[in-house]
Amino acid sequence: MFVMALDVGTSSARAMCVQADGRPLPGTEARVAYEPRITGDGGVEMDPEVLLAAVVEAVSACLAGCGARAGEIRGVGASMFWHGLMALDATGRPLTPVFTWADMRSARAAADLRQMLDAEQVRARTGAPWSASAACTRPLWGPACPERIDGQWRPEGMRIALGCDHAGFALKGPVVAALEADGHAILDLGTFSEDPVDYPDFARAVGQAVLRGFVEVGVLVCGSGVGASIAANKLRGVRAALCHDLFTARQSREDDDANVLCLGARVLDEATAVEVARAWLGTRFSGEERHARRIAKITQLEGGLPAPQKGSTGAIRPAPAPAPVIPAAPRPAAAPAPPMPVAPAAPPAPPVPPPVAPPPPAMAPPPAPEPPRPEPVAPPAAPPSGSSPAPEAPDPARPAPTVAPPPPPVMAPPPPLAPPVAPAPPPVAAMPTPAPESPRPRPMDTLASRAAELIRQAIGGREEGEAAGGKREGIISLDDEVLEVVSYHGQDVEPPVAERKPPEARRPAPEPRAQVREPEPAAAPKPTAAPKPAPPAAPPAAPKAPEPKPAPPPPAPRPAVDPLTLPVVREALETLEEQDFQGRIWIKDGTIWPGDVMDIRNRLGWLTAPTIMREHAEDLKAFADEIRRVQFTHIVLLGMGGSSLSSEVFTLTFGSKMGFPDLLMLDSTDPGAIKRVLDRITVGRTLFVVSTKSGTTTETMSLYAFFRSLVEAAKPPKPGMQFVAVTDAGTPLEKLAAEKGFRRTFLNPATIGGRYSALSFFGLVPAALIGVDIKSLLERAQGMLEGCGTDVATADNPGVRLGAALGGLARAGRDKVTLVFSEKLRALGTWIEQLLAESLGKQGKGVVPVDGETLGPPEVYGGDRVFVAVTLEGDTTHDAALARLAEAGHPVIRLALKDPLDLGAEFFRWELAAAAAGALLELNPFDEPDVASAKEKTTALLAA
Repeated sequence: MFVMALDVGTSSARAMCVQADGRPLPGTEARVAYEPRITGDGGVEMDPEVLLAAVVEAVSACLAGCGARAGEIRGVGASMFWHGLMALDATGRPLTPVFTWADMRSARAAADLRQMLDAEQVRARTGAPWSASAACTRPLWGPACPERIDGQWRPEGMRIALGCDHAGFALKGPVVAALEADGHAILDLGTFSEDPVDYPDFARAVGQAVLRGFVEVGVLVCGSGVGASIAANKLRGVRAALCHDLFTARQSREDDDANVLCLGARVLDEATAVEVARAWLGTRFSGEERHARRIAKITQLEGGLPAPQKGSTGAIRPAPAPAPVIPAAPRPAAAPAPPMPVAPAAPPAPPVPPPVAPPPPAMAPPPAPEPPRPEPVAPPAAPPSGSSPAPEAPDPARPAPTVAPPPPPVMAPPPPLAPPVAPAPPPVAAMPTPAPESPRPRPMDTLASRAAELIRQAIGGREEGEAAGGKREGIISLDDEVLEVVSYHGQDVEPPVAERKPPEARRPAPEPRAQVREPEPAAAPKPTAAPKPAPPAAPPAAPKAPEPKPAPPPPAPRPAVDPLTLPVVREALETLEEQDFQGRIWIKDGTIWPGDVMDIRNRLGWLTAPTIMREHAEDLKAFADEIRRVQFTHIVLLGMGGSSLSSEVFTLTFGSKMGFPDLLMLDSTDPGAIKRVLDRITVGRTLFVVSTKSGTTTETMSLYAFFRSLVEAAKPPKPGMQFVAVTDAGTPLEKLAAEKGFRRTFLNPATIGGRYSALSFFGLVPAALIGVDIKSLLERAQGMLEGCGTDVATADNPGVRLGAALGGLARAGRDKVTLVFSEKLRALGTWIEQLLAESLGKQGKGVVPVDGETLGPPEVYGGDRVFVAVTLEGDTTHDAALARLAEAGHPVIRLALKDPLDLGAEFFRWELAAAAAGALLELNPFDEPDVASAKEKTTALLAA
C-alpha cells in the first residue's frame, strides 16, 4: 500500500509513489520539464494545455513504474506553486493562462491595497502579505487587462466594494449576503467589528477601489449615511449618493450616474436597505444629453482647483508669479535705494520719506550699479570743502532706525551716479543682514508681502530650487513662528519655519566679521590711517586694493592643505590598515578595541542596520499612512538620549510632510518641559511613542505613566491605541505593550545601541510618522555602507578616512572638533556631538566636539582645533571663513551632501568613523561607563 505524490512546479511536473514508511517506491519517479512564458510587461504565464499534458505524462510514467502494484495506490497528494491563478468557465474550460507566483503585473494592485487596507490585519487573516504574488491581487488586476482574459473574466453580476464604520457594521452583513445571493462579487473593505472607527477611512478605501477600476461601484454604510457621502465626495471622480428610498436610489443612478451608494444604518431597516441597494444596482445611467452635460459640469467643478503637482506633497500650489516678490538671488542688500529727490543740503526731515519720485516698476531691481556691491551707506559726494562738518556715516552694522532725525543723504547724487565714497575706512565689514531694511520706498518690499511670499514658498517650494531646475524639498509647515521668521530673515527668506527649537535655542547672531559671505575688500580692521579726512572725493573705483596689514595673523598665507594628506593622518590610516580594521570590523571582531569582547561584538549590529531596515521600509510607510488616516495631529516621542536625538534631527531637518502629524520630543521629566508639550497638543489626538532600548528607563517609563493617565481620563474605548513601543525583544516594555493593548510594538535588533540607533526603529519609526522618505534614506545609507566595505581600499573608505583624520589628529593634540553645517543640516550637530562625546570621551582622553559655535577669525583658535564642515552642495556660506582657517594652518575637513536625504549616509559614515577613531585612541566607543553609573545612582536614590 502506498500513495502517489504529485508536484506541479514552475519548471516541471513530478510524480512518484511513496511507501507507508516514507521511502519512495523504486522505479516510480517521473519528471516532465516545461518552461513558463515570460512577457515583456512582467508576466510569467503557463499554457494550461501544456501544463495539463505534462501532469498527465508524469502520472502515466509513475503508474507505468508501479507495474502490477498500481492497484495498491490508496491516495494522491498534490501540490502546486502557490499563488497561481487561472479563470475557468462554467464547464471547467480555461479562460486564461495560468498566472504564476512570479507574475508581477499585479504589483500596482498590491501597492494600492496596501494603502487602502491594514496590511497586518489582512496578513493575519489570509496568511499572505500584500505582494504582487498574492492571489487576492490577481482578480483586481485581471479586469484592468481584458486582452489577457478573452473578455470573460467578469462574474455574471457586478463587482462591488463595500465598506462601513462601526455604526454600519450590523447592517453590512445582511446587505452583503443579499448582494452575493444576487450574483454580485463583493470586495469587503471592513470594518469587521463594532469597535469605534472613523468613516472617512472606509469612504476613502471604497472610493479608491472604484476610481482605480478594482470594482464597478461602491456601497458605504454608516450611522446616517451623511458622513460617508460627504467624505467619499471629496475624492475626485466619486459621485456618492445618499439614498433612503427607491426614488432617490433610481434617480441617483439614472440621472446623476452615481458610482457610490451611501446607506444609513440608523435610518433604514434591513429589508429597506437591501431593497434600496438592489434598486440602485439595477438602474443604469440614461446617458441623455442633459444629464451628461450636468455630469460634465460636475467634473469641471472637481477640476476647478489645480491638482497637486507630481512629486509635491499634495499642497495646491498657486500659479507662478511673473517675478518673485522677494528676490531669491543674492539680495541687493548693499545696493543704493531707488532714486529719491534729495538735495545736497540737509533735507527738511519729514518723519517718513516721501514716495519715490517716479517709483520703479514693482518687483524690478532698484537702479543701482551692477555686480560689485557698493557700500551700503555712504555720505553724499557733496562739496569737498569742509565748511560744514559732514554728517557722520551711519554704522552699517546697526539697522537703520525707523524714523531718523534729519537723515543725511543716503544716495549718490542722481546726475553723475558716481560710486559712493567713504571719508574713512568703515569700522567693520559691510553687513548684509540688516541693510535691506534701510531702503524704505520699495512698494512690494513690505512685511505683508514678505509674509505672503513666505507662505507661498512654504506651500509650493523654494524659488531657489525651481530656478536651478532641482526638485522641491524641505519643510512645508506654517505656524505662529511665521512672522518671527519674516522679521528674522528679512528679504533673504530661508525659513526655518518647522524647526521646532524654541527661539532661545537658535544660534546667536553671528559676529559682524564672521557674517560676511565673501571676503569683502573693505573689511579692514579698525581705521589706523584715519587722519585722511580730505581724500573722500577720490572714488575708490576698485575697493579690492588690499591693505598691507590685514587682520589675519599669518602675514603670508600658506596654501590650504588637505588634512587627509597630513603625516599624522597618513600614519593613522597605515595603523588601521596594519590592524586590518576593515576586515575585522565586518566580521564583528570585538578584539579591535579594549573591553569585554563579547559585549563589544553584541553592539555592532549598526553595521548592517541599513540592509536590515530596508526590508521594513514598506511596513514603516504603511504604518505612517495608517497613523495619518487616523488623523493624529501630534506625535510625542518619550525617550532619552540616543533614543530621541536622531528623531530630533529628522524633524528639524525635514519637518512634518503635509498631512502628517507634528513630532515633539520629550526627553526630560522637568515640569516646565512637560507643560510646554501639553500646551501644544490635544491629548485625545496625540500618538505617544515610548522609546527605550532596555524597556526600563526610569524617566521614559515615568513619562509613559503620566501620559497614560491623561489618556485614560478621557475614557476612550481603547486607550492603548494611542501608544506605540520601540524597544528590544524580551524587555518589560514589550510585555507591558501587549498587556495594555498598544497600537504597535517595534522590536529593535538587540545588537544596536542607543547612540548608534539612528538607522534602526528608534530613529526610523518617528521619521516615518512625519512623512520622511524612509526608502530613499536607507538607500543612501546602503550606498555609504557599500562604499565602506571590505573590498574598498582603506584610503578610499569614507568612514575610515574620517575616523583616521579624527583619531590621528587627536593623537597629535588636535582633539577639539568644531562642527560647521549648512543651515538646513544644523540639527545634525547635536547627534554628532553626542556620538563623539560618548564614544570617544572617556578615561581622560578622546575627542571634544564643539557644535553651534560661530566661526571666528583664525587667530582666536589654538593648535588643538580641527574643523569639519558638513554642507549641502552649492552652499558657500562658510567657504570664506573656512578658507581663512585652512590658510592659517588649521585642518579643515569638508563633507558635501547632495540633499538632506544624504543624512542616511552621514549617520553611517560618522558611526564608522567613531569606531575607527576609537581603535586609534585605544578606547571602547560602545560603552558608556558614566551613563551606567549615573543610572545606578539615580535608581538607588529613587529607591531610598
